Amino acid sequence: MNPTNSADESARNSSPDPISESAKRSEPSPTELPPEGAEVLEAEAIEIAVPPPETASAPALESSETAGLELDKTLFEEGDPADLLHFAPEEGAPLSEIDRTADEDALSFGDLTVSNDDAEDKPTVKKKRIVRREKGAGVRSLTAAIIYLVSVICIGVLLGLLIVSVVNDVFAFVKDDSIYEITIEDENMSLEELSEYLYEKGIISYPSVFRIYVELKEDGEITLKEGTYNISPSFNYDKILGALNPAPVRKEVTITFQEGMTVDDIIDLFVSKGIGTRKGFEDVIENYDFDYWFLKDVESTEDRYYRLEGYLYPDTYRFYSDSSEVAALSKLLDNFKKKVPKSYAEQCAELGYTMDEMIIMASLIESECTWVADYEYVSAVFHNRLKSADFNGRLDSDASIQYILRHTTGSRKEKLEDADLKIDSPYNTRIKEGLPPGPICNPSLSAMTAALYPNTDCGYFYFVAQANGYNLYAKTYQGHLNNIKKVEEENEEN
Repeated sequence: MNPTNSADESARNSSPDPISESAKRSEPSPTELPPEGAEVLEAEAIEIAVPPPETASAPALESSETAGLELDKTLFEEGDPADLLHFAPEEGAPLSEIDRTADEDALSFGDLTVSNDDAEDKPTVKKKRIVRREKGAGVRSLTAAIIYLVSVICIGVLLGLLIVSVVNDVFAFVKDDSIYEITIEDENMSLEELSEYLYEKGIISYPSVFRIYVELKEDGEITLKEGTYNISPSFNYDKILGALNPAPVRKEVTITFQEGMTVDDIIDLFVSKGIGTRKGFEDVIENYDFDYWFLKDVESTEDRYYRLEGYLYPDTYRFYSDSSEVAALSKLLDNFKKKVPKSYAEQCAELGYTMDEMIIMASLIESECTWVADYEYVSAVFHNRLKSADFNGRLDSDASIQYILRHTTGSRKEKLEDADLKIDSPYNTRIKEGLPPGPICNPSLSAMTAALYPNTDCGYFYFVAQANGYNLYAKTYQGHLNNIKKVEEENEEN
């Protein structure tokens, strides 16, 4: 027997087993068991690797034993005293059940593995994560999740209710319809003062929202008028602002323009009702570019008194008292467009007239007649005179002379004098041939129809008006004189 080997064996047998000592110290006594309900810890395996016994020398083994003891001490010193770790092999397993692997050069046992570093001959320790499993942790996590979810829902509901309330205050979808009396004593009241005042009166619920709304929509500018107003919470913000700054009430005026009225008559009536001025109307009539099909061929000439004469349709109208001259005249022209179809222009062309010539003839008929029943006969008289050599193309209409007097003097005469019949004017059909340069009044549609379709079977050339407004007609001049005498006798009797 080799004495050296015997000495080594004896040394190993007499030296205390560090693994055994560590295992002994790591086994908890019955008195050290954790109380019931305490936190239970589970530790993952920790491996300790040492050199195989074949190559380990006595000093190396001694180093390993020392390292094991130091490791065991370190683990217990660094850990939680309550979290004691058990590093021994499974209960009942002998220490001889140490797994030695020749190829890995490691020694492992129980929950501890120590490996030898080939370069430095020092053991290395690998610690693995310790997982705590606390009793009741799942219940607490579920409770926290429920509380969080309920909190989010509650906050969302409250926020939604606030938004609905603000929107309802702005647009007044569902609000109290009571009426409150609001008095504005200072029209220079600031926006902040107004919003607080409306809040105090119960008209609005969010003064700050009201101010933001006005800032965004009106650039923060408010226009107030002193006075007392009846305002309801059911008013939205726009309606509240409008109620505190009411637009001026526009007065309406009803005006009736009779058939046969001239432009001068119409202007005077407009001005008497507070609409426009004479100068304003004259300027618009002559210069404004109205876009109507029946005015396309109408020109302002030196001889024509008014460009729009004959086209301001007689009727009853409603106007705002602050209407402009353009707006007022447009209403009459719109009515002409509505009442007189374009087919009239086509019929005029078929009969050899322009639209303006037809209107001129209709204005003469309208001015000479009181009753519609006479329109077709007076139209026949004028058509016959234009074609007759005895009249040399003259119409001999006293109404045209009255038109001259109305325009130049501002009034008509009840009875024309000889001097009136000789007035030098393009409108004097007593001395001028053909139609006058423009209409002498604004005729009705019935007069226009009669101008196009006279009674061609009567053969009349003369007429005279009776006291009742109806005319007496004659085919000859002598017959006309007889009718005049008859009218004078009737007038003397009355």
